[in-house]
Amino acid sequence: MQKILTAFFMIMLFSGCATPRIPFPESELAVANLKGDKTVKGRVFLIDQQEEEQIGAGYEVILEPVSSYSDQWYEVAYLNNRPLKKADPRYGKYVLKVEADEQGKYTFGNVAPGNYYLSSQFFWKATTCSAEVVATPVWISKKIFIKPNDTILEIPLTKEFTSPTIICDLYNQGDWEKEDPLL
Repeated sequence: MQKILTAFFMIMLFSGCATPRIPFPESELAVANLKGDKTVKGRVFLIDQQEEEQIGAGYEVILEPVSSYSDQWYEVAYLNNRPLKKADPRYGKYVLKVEADEQGKYTFGNVAPGNYYLSSQFFWKATTCSAEVVATPVWISKKIFIKPNDTILEIPLTKEFTSPTIICDLYNQGDWEKEDPLL
């Protein structure tokens, strides 16, 4: 039985557990027009359960047209947190990317009206009780609509985030002494 389980594990490991992509929808994406006169801008940031904010400085922000291909990524990888096989290399020409500045601000210029996914992979950094810095990958994604009469859309790219990192309070660190209420 041990050998069977080991063999099964090895097959799963080497075959990959990622969900296969749907066939690349070339004809669907061929009609996608990314070039226009609209601007999409905003700021990338996360807020944790203790209302601490981390800014997405230097992180890549992605704008891609809504299609069956991007819908699959949104449903499988983003909403259900399951790995998805790598995208077809032809998809790259339909995806716009910019880097957020030191304040987490991003701007996409010359964008056409339409439906898009606006996304960024963020790495939440926190310090554990043992003073180790841990970076937890977090995807932020929104489905947006750019109307023909829009000029500039201001869209904050954020979501609430529950950090899995252990947070130590000052009492546990010995930085203050608990007062005795009886004294």
